[in-house]
Amino acid sequence: DNEVLADDNFTSQYSEMYWEGPDKSRIFGLLFANWYSNGNEIPAEEEAAKVFWKQKLADAEKFASTGNLLMMNGVDHQPVQKDLSKAIALANQLFPEYEFVHSNFTEYLEAVEKDLPTDLGTMKGELTSQETDGWYTLANTASARVYLKQWNTRVSRQLENIAEPLAAMAYEVTGTYPHDQLDYAWKTLMQNHPHDSICGCSVDEVHREMMPRFEKANEVGKYVADEALAALTSAIDTSAFPADSKPFVVFNTSGATRSGLATLEVELERKTFAQGVPQNLYKELQERPAGTYHVVNAAGDVVAANISSEDVHFDYDLPKDRFRIPYMERSVMVEVEVADMAPFSWETFALVAG
Repeated sequence: DNEVLADDNFTSQYSEMYWEGPDKSRIFGLLFANWYSNGNEIPAEEEAAKVFWKQKLADAEKFASTGNLLMMNGVDHQPVQKDLSKAIALANQLFPEYEFVHSNFTEYLEAVEKDLPTDLGTMKGELTSQETDGWYTLANTASARVYLKQWNTRVSRQLENIAEPLAAMAYEVTGTYPHDQLDYAWKTLMQNHPHDSICGCSVDEVHREMMPRFEKANEVGKYVADEALAALTSAIDTSAFPADSKPFVVFNTSGATRSGLATLEVELERKTFAQGVPQNLYKELQERPAGTYHVVNAAGDVVAANISSEDVHFDYDLPKDRFRIPYMERSVMVEVEVADMAPFSWETFALVAG
């Protein structure tokens, strides 16, 4: 049941409220003040219905700001009530001062918003502190099946902090945005968000099914990011760098100015398997004389960088129009400092021999 506390941004004197965001925009909100199953198992027998409705109507009216009262007929693991029409007809007969309607959220909210009072409260911030006397917290689940929380964080960050910003930045180049792919990824991820799922408190079968969803959503996010990076890097002009240099780009996909170290691999040379026997290609690259290198920025200035010794390893490309292309690659790891990168921006550098 709703508990009213004065001057508290996290409580509402009514079931209905406004919810205000940091930008001061507001949306209408509705609190299930008497829980989300307050109209469950409505009696279709007269004496039981009298007892039921006297209590339920009083509970709802205690917090409702209008004459429209919400009764939620259903709950977790609850079968459909097959005699609901009979129960509603009986309620109309027993309580003629009320009109009982089998409705839906759209019609209900339209009716409520027409009758809202002027003293409706406004909530701010995350709605995590609404005072209730029910089980308002799912206790002891934060540490249950931690791998689920880790995967959820990984996929959320891949989509929100990497894929979506890069896709938005690439829009200026491509003129398209991957709405369908991102919708699919988010909806797949959200299938893991019901509280018994993400809390890790269900049966093993439920949580085993969650892992393919995490993996699918993550792969879509990586694909969207890769496509955006390919579009952006192909459009970035690196002609000012020395002809024999290896240009690379550092992106800031956050909404804040960033400084710090960026670490990435820079390819020096590759040999595809079409050019010879894999182990011979590996040996050929491994026996190249070790070089020395430095990093320059777009202005041609040398910038501080840590550059690893050269290494050779296997990798492959997956073209869209042909079979995979395996190769041996000689590369170095570069760690370069970036300072005050603007939100959603990039900086170009180049690895130069010498």
